[in-house]
Amino acid sequence: MERIAKVGMMAMLLLVTVLFGAGGGIAAEPIKVGLVGIMTGPNALNGEYCAEGAKVAVAEINKAGGIKPAGEASGRQIEFIIEDDGGNPQVGINAINKLIHQHKVFAFLGPDYSSVTFPSMFVAQQAGIPQLTSSLAPKITAQGNPWIFRTRPSDVVGAGVIVDYFAKDLKLSKIALSYTNIEYGISGIEEVEKDLIKANVKPLIKVSHAAGDRDLTPAATKLIETKPEAIISWGLQTETSILIRQLTQMGYKGKFFYSSLDDIFIGVAKEFSENVYGISNYAYTDPRPSAQAFRKTYVSMFKKEPDLHSGATYDGIYILKDAIEKAGMDRAKVRDYLHALKRFQKATGIFYFDKNGDCGYFQCVTQAKGLKTIIVTQYGY
Repeated sequence: MERIAKVGMMAMLLLVTVLFGAGGGIAAEPIKVGLVGIMTGPNALNGEYCAEGAKVAVAEINKAGGIKPAGEASGRQIEFIIEDDGGNPQVGINAINKLIHQHKVFAFLGPDYSSVTFPSMFVAQQAGIPQLTSSLAPKITAQGNPWIFRTRPSDVVGAGVIVDYFAKDLKLSKIALSYTNIEYGISGIEEVEKDLIKANVKPLIKVSHAAGDRDLTPAATKLIETKPEAIISWGLQTETSILIRQLTQMGYKGKFFYSSLDDIFIGVAKEFSENVYGISNYAYTDPRPSAQAFRKTYVSMFKKEPDLHSGATYDGIYILKDAIEKAGMDRAKVRDYLHALKRFQKATGIFYFDKNGDCGYFQCVTQAKGLKTIIVTQYGY
C-alpha cells in the first residue's frame, strides 16, 4: 500500500508540474501561428526566406516571454507551423485547410506567390482566420475580403514608384516592358502601363515569356530591337535572370528594372545583375536601427543576409503580436484592430491598413552593386 501511495503521489506531482509549470501558474496554451510558402521545388528559396524571417520574430518574442493577449495575466509562447504550397494553387488550398482545420492556427502568413494566394484566400475568409500575405497582385485586396492583409505594398505602389523614378527623376521616355505570364507578372505590368500613360510615356513594346522558359532569346530580341533606354520587367527570378543575361550578351547597354530584385535573383544572375534596379519593402543595407537589428539577429541565426521576403514575414509576426496584445484572442477583434491600425513599424516601413487590407505606402528604389542590394532612394519611411 505504501508503494502504491508513493506512485500515486509522484503521478500527482507530475500532473501539477504539467498543468502549472515551474512558475506556479497554469501553463498557458501556446498561440499557434502558421505560414504557407514555397518550401519545395525550383523556387523553394522563396519559401526559405519567408519562413526564416518569421522564425527570427518568433524566437525573439518567445525569448522575451511570448505574446500577452489583452485580458490575460501572462505571456503565451508562439507555436510556429509551416506548410508547403509548392507554388501550386491547389496545394496551397490544401495547405491552408491543414493549418486551419488540423493545426487549429489562430492566424497565418502567406502565401507569397499571388498565383497561389488569389485562388486560395477564400479558405481563410470562410473560416474567419486572419491572413497576412506578402503577395503583391492588386486584385487580391479588391475582392471585399476583410480577413486578408498585406505585409508588403502592392504592385500599385511599386509600379508608381519605379515609373516616377525612371520617367520623372531620370527623364527616360523610351521604355520597353517585359513580364512573366503569371498573375504577378500580368497585374504588375498592367500597373506600370497605367502609370506610364499618366507620365505621358508610351511603352515601345510589351513582351511576355512563360514561367519555366529557359531560352528567352525571342523575348530579348524583340525588346532590344526597339532600342529602349530602359526595360521594366515584372516576373519570376530565374526567368528574369536569364533575360538580363541574354540581353547583355546581345549588347544591351540601357537601364534594366526588375520587380523582385533580391538575393535569389542576384544569386542566379550573378554578374549580370550588376546595376539592375529594383523596388523593395526591405533591404539589408537600410541603415535604420530597427532594420539593422533584424539583420543582425537573422545573420546570427542563418549565416546569410535577409531579403525582402524575410522582412515582410518578420514584420507580419510582430503585427500579429501587437494586434493580439491589444485585442485579445478573439479573431474578429484582431481583424477589426488591424483595419483601424494607424501606425506600426518594425524592420520595414510604416504600416497602416485600409478597408481592403492594403498596407502603408513605403518602398525603396534599390540597385544591385557588387552582388549586394543598395538603397538608391526611399519613399514613405
